[in-house]
Amino acid sequence: MAEVEPTPTTDSPSHKLEHTPSGTPYIALTTRAQVPIYLTQLRESDAEAMQRTIALDAIGDVLIGTPKPYTLDSAKWWIGQQLTGQADLPLTCLRASDPETGAFIGSVGLAPHDGPMTSVVREKKERVEGAGRDVDLGYYLHPDWQGKGIIKPAVRAIVDWGRREESVDFDLGKALRDQMANDAGIFAPDPHSADPWKECGVPYACEHNISSFDYSSDDTEGDSPTQEERRTLRRVPDKIPLMVYTVAFIELVERFSFYGTIIAYTNFVQQPLPDGSRTGAGGTDGQSGALNMGQRASTGITTFNSFWVYVIPLFGAYVADVHWGRFKTICIALAVAILGHIILVISAIPDIITHPKASLPTFIIGLVLVGLGTGSFKPNISPLIVEQVSNRRMSIKVLPSRERVIVDPTATQSRVYHYFYLFINFGAMIGVLGMTYTEKYLGYWITFLLPTGLILLCPIVLWFCRNRYVRTPPQGSVLGKAFRIFLFANKGRWSWNPLRTYRNLHNGTFWEVVKPSYLGPNRRPSWMTFDDQWVDEVARGFGACSVFCWYPLYWITYSQLYNNFTSQAAVMNLGGIPKDLIPFLDPVIIMLLIPFCDLLVYPTLRKAKIRFTPIRKITVGFFMGSLAMVWAAVIQVYVYKTSICGNYASDVLPAELGGDGLEYCPPIYLTVWAQSGAYVLIGISEIFASITSLEYAFSKAPVNMRSLVMAFAMLMSGIASAIGEGFSSLSMDPLLVWNYGSMAGLSFLGGVGFWFTFRKLDIEEDDLNMLPAGSMDMASASETQNREY
Repeated sequence: MAEVEPTPTTDSPSHKLEHTPSGTPYIALTTRAQVPIYLTQLRESDAEAMQRTIALDAIGDVLIGTPKPYTLDSAKWWIGQQLTGQADLPLTCLRASDPETGAFIGSVGLAPHDGPMTSVVREKKERVEGAGRDVDLGYYLHPDWQGKGIIKPAVRAIVDWGRREESVDFDLGKALRDQMANDAGIFAPDPHSADPWKECGVPYACEHNISSFDYSSDDTEGDSPTQEERRTLRRVPDKIPLMVYTVAFIELVERFSFYGTIIAYTNFVQQPLPDGSRTGAGGTDGQSGALNMGQRASTGITTFNSFWVYVIPLFGAYVADVHWGRFKTICIALAVAILGHIILVISAIPDIITHPKASLPTFIIGLVLVGLGTGSFKPNISPLIVEQVSNRRMSIKVLPSRERVIVDPTATQSRVYHYFYLFINFGAMIGVLGMTYTEKYLGYWITFLLPTGLILLCPIVLWFCRNRYVRTPPQGSVLGKAFRIFLFANKGRWSWNPLRTYRNLHNGTFWEVVKPSYLGPNRRPSWMTFDDQWVDEVARGFGACSVFCWYPLYWITYSQLYNNFTSQAAVMNLGGIPKDLIPFLDPVIIMLLIPFCDLLVYPTLRKAKIRFTPIRKITVGFFMGSLAMVWAAVIQVYVYKTSICGNYASDVLPAELGGDGLEYCPPIYLTVWAQSGAYVLIGISEIFASITSLEYAFSKAPVNMRSLVMAFAMLMSGIASAIGEGFSSLSMDPLLVWNYGSMAGLSFLGGVGFWFTFRKLDIEEDDLNMLPAGSMDMASASETQNREY
């Protein structure tokens, strides 16, 4: 060692901060085994010993935010940060040294804490003027030195020194209990590890895994759970506020209006105005229509509309996150959509619909405005509804039965999005059903007028609730900075050698090296005005986007509901049911399954301590989609085997079977209800995959980028539609078995690939959800946060 520390005395419990002749500060203490230990500043020469210690799974796995793998550069960076921080606290991080060699054997670390305060701390601060600084304290020790009674006097020494010499407030309550339990997890099996905290008057610290702790009191209700409690206690959702239901109602009405309107587009453009009609209604035996432009024009316009409503969400999300905020964007989007609906009504009134040259441009303008309004509305309404749930952290709750449970925000978010999705499906289903019959019997101006009248309810609800909604203000150029961070992190990682590139991108330092605290004030670019926590949030958001990149493989499977499933139903025994109504089995099944999952399936899993995390839900969703396609393939095989037309069951009846070239092959005797199994499976997959995508987009995106991440998730449907065009050649006889088989294979392989790619995120789910909120603007370069490993 560089210099010999003086031998501590065993009868001095004051733990006074002393200095070596060269001025190095230290605290001397003696363990119960009379082993002298020195706590002093970290040294640059400690890097190798620190790296070897923290790289051990027994150490690294219980320290918060430890990079994997833990490299020598990681240790050097950490030591550098702690030495820089000595200006704030003279001993920000203390090294425990081997009394024989002076070698590094562990650490006791102090860092200023800026997290949420418990009521205990808050009350104390209100009661005591000028209370000292709150800090985090964590510690670890090399396994060779554990069990020698070192950590107890070390913690007592740092607490005693901090209180007496630095006015550090250690009355942290349970807000930091979880972090302390994690940092000190390797000592938790020894009840004596908690003694120094208790003896120093620090409540609750390190009670993790200690059987003597008394949970019978309700004093801990509302406090954050420890790691052990997160592992063992049952999780429950919180109550849903009334404002959530008002947002859900707005979404229901908007979906009714949108789907009720676009269901009429095809016939309005393709079919001619019925003879003698001024409304376009076809009546019981006729075909509704208006512009008589043919199938090609109809397909082109409806395809453009689909593309339009897939792309616009990116614009609406950008405007909301950067300029207007979600609430204002929703209001303006609804105003644009309402204007579009009104113009559609004008295009279909009797005096206009009878003049196609006037009706067509009016219709196109209305279609574009409705798409612009709807596309800007969608990525913002989904985050807004969950932002009305105020609880953002896990907390302990004691039930009347005296059971201690964890109120989990992710469970609350899941419940909100499940019923939000139920409202979506109900609104869309009623809109399509109602407007299909309105178009047939009353004509197009009524078909467009009813959705217009209904969507006018949305501004009324927004007006009355405007001061009750929780709103997230925009924070400027977040998207630009997020991409600049991403590009900055990629520098120097790409090589002509793919293996080297992969290793560089996955060595665990991708996001660490672009944190302001890592770069320091001298190397930090001028645009880097955010803090480390915001970088963590952006990293989590990019991780969510990578999750969504697998979704096209799922949405291709899901899209079979609205084309090939309907065609398959047409060759089966319908029993008097219109084939166009068969797809409505999906929303009906979803509306039945959502309460079933929320009230029975999920509570049962939670009670059994089975964590059904988002990554697991999505994986199951892929597999359920695959099973649905297998079901459809089996039915298609049966159709081919039993149809008198064989593998051409949906074609015209051949001449050798008495066909005249106009008559289609007769349906088989198998009832269309045989398809219901596939609809049930696809409905289950939708609950697990589609709803969970909404949850994941909200919970993993930075607060100021939620709309953008939500829009990216929605964009995957558009990509799936484009990819699906490549499979269109399989959507005809005699290739339909191959079509369903291909979809089943894609969804199955997607599920397997998805799980093996993101199973690590499944392990980190709680840690990702509990990341502290970052800031886009640091007060100064010197105020970057110290990290706790």
